[in-house]
Amino acid sequence: MRRRTALPGSVFGVVRYEGAIVAHCMIAYDPGATPSVGLVGHVFTSAEHRRKGLSKVVLRAALAQHEEEGGRHWLLGTGSPGAAALYQSLGFGHLNGGLDSGTRGY
Repeated sequence: MRRRTALPGSVFGVVRYEGAIVAHCMIAYDPGATPSVGLVGHVFTSAEHRRKGLSKVVLRAALAQHEEEGGRHWLLGTGSPGAAALYQSLGFGHLNGGLDSGTRGY
């Protein structure tokens, strides 16, 4: 697993296996905004590598990198109950009222 910043205002979590990306996530944000709010997206694990915890690995890495760069709030959207369970395990919850209800929301 490797974390890297590709462009100002974005961080990525990536897992490669035999040269192919098998798990990925991205956080996009405005580096000049206060507070720094990141939009989490492009979270995926390839079918043959699912159920190994890789999505959690890449999300944790990207969240940590954004936090190191000043990130304090994260938003994402999902319609998948399985994905929602993953996000809840990382501290995300329903916003139901904006950022005042928590620092991570879906």
